[in-house]
Amino acid sequence: VSLFQAIERLRPNFLRARGAQPLARGRAPQINVFINGNFAGPVDILRTIPVEQVGRARFVQPVEAATQYGSNRAGDGIIELVLVRPVRIE
Repeated sequence: VSLFQAIERLRPNFLRARGAQPLARGRAPQINVFINGNFAGPVDILRTIPVEQVGRARFVQPVEAATQYGSNRAGDGIIELVLVRPVRIE
């Protein structure tokens, strides 16, 4: 089971932007993923990560994400992961 599938079932709000702002700007929500503090890519990267490799996953609101990771990566929020084992992303 991929992490995307698990989040889709257990925490579907992680995959949606908060509020109506993205639609008002005329674009799709942009949720980015950080793994162990490093930018990994857009939310689709979660499809490549087996759920058993994840120690912790949390959604970070856009304002906090901009403070922690910079406004160019904050998008409409980020999913922050801590892995229990390294994962190769290709």
